[in-house]
Amino acid sequence: GGAVVTGVGNLVVGNGAGPGNSLVITNGGVLSNDGVYAFIGTAGGGTNSVLVTGSGSVWSNGGYVLIGSQSSFNRLTIAQGGKVFFPNYPAGGVQIGYNTWACSNSVLVTDPGSFLQISNSTAGFYIGGAITAGGNSLVVSNGGAVAQFGDAYVGYGSNNLLLVTGAGSVFSNSVGGSYGLQVGWGSTGNRMVVADGGRVVCLSGVSDVGRPTGSISNTILVTGSGSVFLNAGYQGVGILGSYNNLTIADGGSSPDHSALRSANAFCVLIEGTVWPPM
Repeated sequence: GGAVVTGVGNLVVGNGAGPGNSLVITNGGVLSNDGVYAFIGTAGGGTNSVLVTGSGSVWSNGGYVLIGSQSSFNRLTIAQGGKVFFPNYPAGGVQIGYNTWACSNSVLVTDPGSFLQISNSTAGFYIGGAITAGGNSLVVSNGGAVAQFGDAYVGYGSNNLLLVTGAGSVFSNSVGGSYGLQVGWGSTGNRMVVADGGRVVCLSGVSDVGRPTGSISNTILVTGSGSVFLNAGYQGVGILGSYNNLTIADGGSSPDHSALRSANAFCVLIEGTVWPPM
């Protein structure tokens, strides 16, 4: 195996005004840090990165994780069988794009065997964790997998994205929180896209697109042969928001539509037809 580094406290990659810093864990290397937090990019310093790549390469962080804290264009990439574990503390959770003007930060989990686990069930997982945090993303592709426990929010800010694409690619949201999987939380233009054989599994029993007041034009799209959005509980569409939609088309599927709840007319499309039937 590769080098093993344990017992590290807080981890910061890119602190302050200095951009372009990087951490690479490869060739079976292992980094285990048990501090209060890990930051990839803090205020004033963007375009920082962490790469975990190759079989046996592991990063484990015991505290909360911020990928882009008041900074932009920071990224975490997990590839070629690399693995990342975030069994984080209750405060803070895991956030892609945290606080003011944290935009265009990203996490990519790609290739078979690549895996991201977010184990905390109380603090939550956020893609765009503030009103002004827009354009942040989590992409799971080419057989990568993400297992997340507790509440997940795609968009406190606007235009954030969860994309699960390609055969074998999976994002799972499991029990432990109160709100489950939410797309657009008082914000606009957020999207969850399941495409080309990807799968999203919501076992928490709750999923909404555009739930609270102020949620406008948020979208869940399930498209392409073999693409599946499986929700073990109920599915809300625009409960208090407006112009939100869930679309299942072009070979995509959502096995159980019976629990869908809609407060907006014409906002659920299944294979090109409006649900529920008029």
